[in-house]
Amino acid sequence: METPDTRPTILMVDDTPENLFALEQLTSKLDINIVTAASGNEALNQTLHHDFSLILLDVLMPEMNGYEVAELLQKNERTASIPIIFISAMDKSDIMEIKGYSMGAVDFIFKPINQTVLTSKIKVHLELYQMRRTVEAMMLKQKTEKPKILTVDDHPENLFVLDKLLKKLDADIIQANSGNEALAKVLDHDFALIILDVQMPEMDGYEVAEILKYDDRTEKIPIIFVTAIDRDDAKEIKGYHKGAVDFIFKPLNEFILLSKVKVFLELYKIKHGLERLVTERTQELKKNNEQLKAEITKNVLAKEDLAESRTYLMDVINAISSSLISVDAEGNVLDMNKAAEKLARLLADDARGKPIGVLLPWFDWLTGEAVQAIATGTPLEKTRVAVSIGGKHHVNDLGVYPLSSTKNQGAVVRIDDVTDRARMDEIMIQSEKMLSLGGLAGGMAHEINNPLAGIIQNIQVMSNRMKGDLPKNLTVAKECGTTIEILRSYMEKREIFQMVDTIMEAGRRAAQIVENMLSFSRKSEGRPKPEIIEKLMDKTIELAENDYDLKKNFDFRQVEIIRDFQPGMPPVVCQASKIQQVLLNLLKNGAHAMADKEGPSRFNIGIAMEDGMACMRVTDNGTGMDKALCKRIFEPFFSTKKSGTGLGLSIAYFIITEDHDGTIEVESAPGKGTTFIIRLPMVDAPA
Repeated sequence: METPDTRPTILMVDDTPENLFALEQLTSKLDINIVTAASGNEALNQTLHHDFSLILLDVLMPEMNGYEVAELLQKNERTASIPIIFISAMDKSDIMEIKGYSMGAVDFIFKPINQTVLTSKIKVHLELYQMRRTVEAMMLKQKTEKPKILTVDDHPENLFVLDKLLKKLDADIIQANSGNEALAKVLDHDFALIILDVQMPEMDGYEVAEILKYDDRTEKIPIIFVTAIDRDDAKEIKGYHKGAVDFIFKPLNEFILLSKVKVFLELYKIKHGLERLVTERTQELKKNNEQLKAEITKNVLAKEDLAESRTYLMDVINAISSSLISVDAEGNVLDMNKAAEKLARLLADDARGKPIGVLLPWFDWLTGEAVQAIATGTPLEKTRVAVSIGGKHHVNDLGVYPLSSTKNQGAVVRIDDVTDRARMDEIMIQSEKMLSLGGLAGGMAHEINNPLAGIIQNIQVMSNRMKGDLPKNLTVAKECGTTIEILRSYMEKREIFQMVDTIMEAGRRAAQIVENMLSFSRKSEGRPKPEIIEKLMDKTIELAENDYDLKKNFDFRQVEIIRDFQPGMPPVVCQASKIQQVLLNLLKNGAHAMADKEGPSRFNIGIAMEDGMACMRVTDNGTGMDKALCKRIFEPFFSTKKSGTGLGLSIAYFIITEDHDGTIEVESAPGKGTTFIIRLPMVDAPA
């Protein structure tokens, strides 16, 4: 007679064959039976023929997705108790994860799947499921003392939040604010679970877990790691290697936290004692009456807790910097947090019932997009959406996350203003581009410099020799002889000398270009020192008034200069010559831009302290530039002039950002003039 197979059976559901194969490989070391299903309908059919200990369920499937399968399983009394672990290949999303737990999931895993994480979670739920069935078979009911949960975090406010979230559970919460205190607590108590913060001074969570796992008395205590750092697979895997049973990222979500904690509380209760059912009816009746009273009391307390939790949850939502707006299936506003009220300039009570596209007219298309996302159940995310709000340019990230229940459908809309972040990203990209092109420019300059030096030197020698052979003028030439041949020789030598002189001038200009390229490719080696920025600006204006290039093409003294200097500015640590080079370049460019327009020319020059930095604004009333030109203005060899090397503003950018750890930006529009904004660190500037 064959021995019956008592191994637990797991159902794996995924519409992609290679994903099913991968899951089977990852769980090959577990002593289990595996049944697979390629669709939601096939999965439901398999539950009619097998007693499953666990279901691994893919979220995104055609015809019937994972959430719909889970909802049907939960409605069936025979399958409602089967643990479900959702698996998804989409990017990690708190909204998606919360929806999974609300559908009855015991866990949520994102692809690509780590074997250590997967097997750890499966072992826990298989053990729990097997114990539950054993108890049912023996017809015993558990009766244990109240389980204890140890929460460990060095921040009191985090311990307070955990206490608030866990108080609904039938457990005693004991707190520790350090690793050493946690180790001392385990000597005095028998804990069902430890919720352990990762980052703590003196002894972090990994070290505490390692010590607990080395002690026979504490090695079996389940540990859930909690961390506020960004999701990092390497850190999460390290936690599982240290013996963790789960890993939760802050901010904590009530659904996720309570779902995970309940599993281990139930496991603790099953493991710590069973007693037979009370046989005497009078005792059973008495107990039932007591339980009924306790249930009534519990319901009263639950209602109070629910109201308190709702208030607390609203406080948390209002503390979030993102604008959060809940809408119904038609895209009409149901509620919103304080950040959204500020964005819409309207209170939530006044906004309810209005289409979100009307509430936020700069997102007039959002109502239709939200309705479509809700209808399809597919989240919508858009990044770097440029809009004009109150006449100012803003960049936003936004998302629409559908939610559904048996009563109604809707979505949560999230809007984040990332204008400053987008501007910093552009600055970083420009800086990296400048560094890369700087290296290329330096290499080219070194390669060109040597042959160019040879050309200039030989032309110089040729010019000097020809000067010795050429009479100073025609009169001297005539004194040397009266023949036509002598006069012709003089004219030929003079013409050749002029050609040589032209070549020499071109060589000098090429050498200056090479020198600019070399300056662009390297950091300055001079020593910065404290300088009064107002004096530097005044001296630079004086230099501009006497600049040969400006005198030749433009009368700088005819330009009106309006100074707006904030008094008492702290000194700026800089190399004066380099900053003057940058400012002089801006003044020259502005002067040339104003020379091409009609009417008076004017510079507005402002110096002020902004956010601990010295901020200089150089504004001309010239012809201005469009956005396309503004984006390229700092690129090497790019110039708006018909002549020129195009290195002036590139070198200015390099000097400010690389040599002085500052920033330089441009604002302009056709016909509106141009403003260059330079920010430099100051000496002992107030925060």
